[in-house]
Amino acid sequence: MRDDGTVDYSLVLEILAMAKNDEYLKNIILRFVVQEFREDLRKILGLSMAHVVFKWEPGFEEFLKERKKRRKVVDPETIAYYKSPFKKHLEGKTLAKS
Repeated sequence: MRDDGTVDYSLVLEILAMAKNDEYLKNIILRFVVQEFREDLRKILGLSMAHVVFKWEPGFEEFLKERKKRRKVVDPETIAYYKSPFKKHLEGKTLAKS
């Protein structure tokens, strides 16, 4: 807070920017946001996820092989193993509001 009682938004934004590079700080902020804004988050996530259509695309394979943060999938047989049930059970299905 500033001396006049207003919020110092630039300081808040600096703290949030630091949080994206610090796992502990990021987790504290996320826990706070979930605890204090649970219903708002449900509304936002519900709106943004509704009507998402599942479609296997080459970009998803590229994500699995190169950009995935944990345990990248490099074996073509593993990609095929993941792709088969996706195509069989999820391809073309749409998420809806719950």
